[in-house]
Amino acid sequence: MKKCIVIISVLFSLSVNAQNYHPFPDTTAIWHSVGMNSFSYAHYTFNFGINGDTLINSHKYSKIYRTPDSLFSSNLVYIGALRENEDKQVLLKLPADSEFVLYDFDLNVGDSIFYPLGYALCGNGWGLSTSNSYRVVTSIDSILLYNNEYRKRWILTCDIFLGDQWVEGIGSIEWFGLLNPLVGDITLCGDGYYFGCFVELNEILFFDSTVCNYCMGDYLLNVSTYPGDNQQIDFFYNPSDKTVTINSNRDPFNYSISIINVVGEIMNCYNSITTRTYSINVATLPKGMYVFRISEHEDNIATGKFVVY
Repeated sequence: MKKCIVIISVLFSLSVNAQNYHPFPDTTAIWHSVGMNSFSYAHYTFNFGINGDTLINSHKYSKIYRTPDSLFSSNLVYIGALRENEDKQVLLKLPADSEFVLYDFDLNVGDSIFYPLGYALCGNGWGLSTSNSYRVVTSIDSILLYNNEYRKRWILTCDIFLGDQWVEGIGSIEWFGLLNPLVGDITLCGDGYYFGCFVELNEILFFDSTVCNYCMGDYLLNVSTYPGDNQQIDFFYNPSDKTVTINSNRDPFNYSISIINVVGEIMNCYNSITTRTYSINVATLPKGMYVFRISEHEDNIATGKFVVY
């Protein structure tokens, strides 16, 4: 009888562990990183998001896009496609390359993962390099996320670059975020990069306010203040006439307003605004949640959110 009890307990434990696994997102999700140059103090942003799916060789993939380099462009940049298999491996298919494993959430301490290609970063740009690398799991623990949920975490070292941290269902929370396993941690142009936040289905799961004051997480948190001073932007949304009104208590300045959907796509952009009060009619936008971003000289200075019903 005791043997039966032991077997039942083990099976129950395995069942609980299986239920606790958090799969990689295959719907609306955003990974956001920021960067800064140590010489010019220029700031960079990297937003990756899932936008739709596609079939490749009979497998369903989530399509990954990056928001454009320019604040004034509305065209998303297609990066590649992701899928997760039954072995908890997240596979990446770049447009011109064969599929390979980007993450393996079944690795144990001492296990390694090999990457056949890599990326080099410089400023707000990035490109494929000829380097390959491998990473080794040195420890596994858990991390408390922004939503007070614990997730499993893998700590890894790399053969030629710095280490990495993976979180189950999110991916890397270092440097470049989603595609960080492919990026060499060498500051070719005096730049440093930091992972700021991760949002899935409009919920903030990871948010590091110590490195990011105006990431996608801020949009969802209704942050509407100027970093570093006491001046503020007041934001009003009238759902009856679908009008967004923005008031500033600082002297008139030349700024731009971008309206962004939940996958990071810029829907509308209004440039060269010099008045303290500015109203935007958003009646033509499809129903859903949106964020606005106010920028001055390509620096993000205020953000907020609204919902079109």
